[in-house]
Amino acid sequence: MVKPVAWITGATSGIGAAFAEHFASQGYDLVLTGRRELQLRELADMLKVKYGSQFRLFLGELSDEAVVSGIESALRNDKNARVLINNAGFAAYGGFHDGDLTIHRRMLTVHCDVTVRLTHAALSPMLAAGDGIIINVASLAGFFPYPNHTMYSATKTFMINFSESLGIRYRQNGLKIMALCPGMTITDFHTRMGLDADKVYKKSGLEKALTAQKVVQKAIRCLNKEKLVCVPGWNNRLLKSCSRLVPRKILYKIMRTWIEKRRNHPDFKIRQ
Repeated sequence: MVKPVAWITGATSGIGAAFAEHFASQGYDLVLTGRRELQLRELADMLKVKYGSQFRLFLGELSDEAVVSGIESALRNDKNARVLINNAGFAAYGGFHDGDLTIHRRMLTVHCDVTVRLTHAALSPMLAAGDGIIINVASLAGFFPYPNHTMYSATKTFMINFSESLGIRYRQNGLKIMALCPGMTITDFHTRMGLDADKVYKKSGLEKALTAQKVVQKAIRCLNKEKLVCVPGWNNRLLKSCSRLVPRKILYKIMRTWIEKRRNHPDFKIRQ
């Protein structure tokens, strides 16, 4: 029996790995992308043993044209592709002028260009089958203007709008397309930025952090309700509502104050 296939970028750990386990548990074979070969193979081997999922790996940077072209071509020609999770991403903290332009452009490529290209490729087999799921992992940051995460918040805003537009257009074709906008999530995402996870992740309040598994559970629940945008966690939904209800002038002041507070807070100092 031919199994449906779930394609997941940035699957090495965190939300990507949690999505991989979810779809493996649902009987999907997997195509996983990531940069850290050992960790990615360990995950794939574990899911094969646990759920019987066959897998294919694409290793490398999604800012590398050769890597992206290979994934794009394979996805477009995979007649069994039924899920695409555009999860790969990264962040760089600091003033826009301080950052290397190469990093800004790489973020634009990974978050926006790659998402566009892989989504376009996935639509071919999904539309032919009249069935498919595309989840673009954006961020709560996409609802806010972040002074020291300029490119991150801007590219995530693009991913949200892009997903909503596609979701409206292709629902009539049997496809479910959604933007997933998590807030603080317990992964290695922040530790790779140099942050102290034990101090950054909060257990309660507006900045309460969710596990990657909980984020994925809530994402699937949103998808089943045919939501176009999913914001896991009551605290994050409240913050999202504030971003829309608070007058922009006041929001700008809040963001300036919040950034200054974090800039001087030892828990949020980026280690050099």
